[in-house]
Amino acid sequence: AALMIVFACNLSVVQLRVDDVMRGRVMSVYNVAFRGGMPFGSVLSGYLIKQTSAPVVMIANGVLVVLVAIYFVLFQRKVLKL
Repeated sequence: AALMIVFACNLSVVQLRVDDVMRGRVMSVYNVAFRGGMPFGSVLSGYLIKQTSAPVVMIANGVLVVLVAIYFVLFQRKVLKL
């Protein structure tokens, strides 16, 4: 349920921030990134889990997400303003 809420909010923000002329192009890149990136990330995480362990990979993934979030909050504040 939480993922559905996050995806809906994320998609709404993308559509609100993009000009009408570019919306189709941006949405196609967005879909490729999320629908193609998530399976690729799962395969990569699975490979890394076999090399190390699940807790190590999950912690690394969590740290990476937090660092990306901090970057957007500190350096890309215009994305957060609607």
